[in-house]
Amino acid sequence: VTEGLVDAEVYPDRVPRHLREHLGQVKTVKAARYWGRRRRLDRWRWRARRTPVVAVLPAVGQILAGTPGGVGQGNVVTARVMSRMLAAVRKEPQVAAVVLRIDSPGGSAEASDLIWRQVRRLAKVKPVVASMGDVAASGGYYIAMAADHVIAQPGTLTGSIGVVAGKINLGGLYERLGIHREVMSYGQNAGFYSTTEDFSDSERVRLKERMADFYRIFVGKAAECREMDPDELEEHARGRVWTGRQALERGLVDGLGGFHDALAAASALAGHDEPLVAVTLQPPGAPWWSPMRWLTSAQLSSHFPTLGWLIQPELRTGGLMARLPFDFKIG
Repeated sequence: VTEGLVDAEVYPDRVPRHLREHLGQVKTVKAARYWGRRRRLDRWRWRARRTPVVAVLPAVGQILAGTPGGVGQGNVVTARVMSRMLAAVRKEPQVAAVVLRIDSPGGSAEASDLIWRQVRRLAKVKPVVASMGDVAASGGYYIAMAADHVIAQPGTLTGSIGVVAGKINLGGLYERLGIHREVMSYGQNAGFYSTTEDFSDSERVRLKERMADFYRIFVGKAAECREMDPDELEEHARGRVWTGRQALERGLVDGLGGFHDALAAASALAGHDEPLVAVTLQPPGAPWWSPMRWLTSAQLSSHFPTLGWLIQPELRTGGLMARLPFDFKIG
C-alpha cells in the first residue's frame, strides 16, 4: 500500500464495506454466479438471434491417438475427438471463426499429424487462430502451425520441432516381483516394442529411420505453413525450444498476446470489427454409461446439433512422440 502497488489493506469480510465507502451502494455477486448468468445470457442472445460466433476449442494436455470405447484420464487431447470436433465446426454455419487454445507439450506424432490435417481443412473454409498458453511445443506446435494466424504469449514455451522415441525395459522389475513373462514371436524386428528386452541393433536402425522420416515431414510442413524455406526453418528446429518472444523473432508465430487477442484476431479475419461471442466446446470426459456423459452431450447438442455424438476414446501410447522430452520447473 505504501508503495502504491495495491489500493488498500482489508480483510475479505471487510471488502463489501470498503467498496461501499469508495463506490457508494453496491451489490456484490460471486464470480461463479456472475459468469454463469453471463454465459446463459450470451447463449440466449446468439441462439435467439442466430448471430455468428467464434468457436473455442481447447487443446489441453498430452496429445494421444485414442480409439473408441474407452475412458479418458486427466487432461489429454485425442486425435479422434479433436478431429471430429474440428470437422463438426467446419460444417456449422453459425461458426464464423475458430480459436484453437493450445496448452500442450505434444505427444503422439501420428495423432498430432491427424489433428494438423483437420485444422488445415478447417482453415480452408473458416479463419482459424491458434492461441498458445503456457506450453505449445513439439506436437502442440505441430497442430498450431496449421492455423491461419498463430498468437503466443511472450513467455510461452514453443517450438521443439523434433521427434523422440524409446521404450522402458521392465524385465528387471518383473524379476524382482517374481513375474515371469514368455513371449512367442517371429521375425527379425518382432520385439520392437517388447517391454522386457532392449532394442536389437536392427531395431535401433529401423527406429532411427522412422524418426528421421517423421522429422523431415515435421520440418517440411512447418516450412510450408510458415511460408519459409525448409533450410531456413531447419535452423529453428532440431528440437530447440523457444519462448513466445523468441519464436516471433524467428517467424514461428505471428504475434504476441493472450486469448482475448486471439478472439479479436479471429473476429477480424471473419470480417467483424468487434469481437464476436465466444462459445467454448469441451469434449466429453465421462464414460458412456455416466449421467454426466449424456449431460455433456446434451449441452454440446444445445450449442451445435452436429456435436452431440462425440464419444470419449480409449487412450493408447506407443510409436514416435512429438513431445517435449523434459519438463520445465521454475523455482
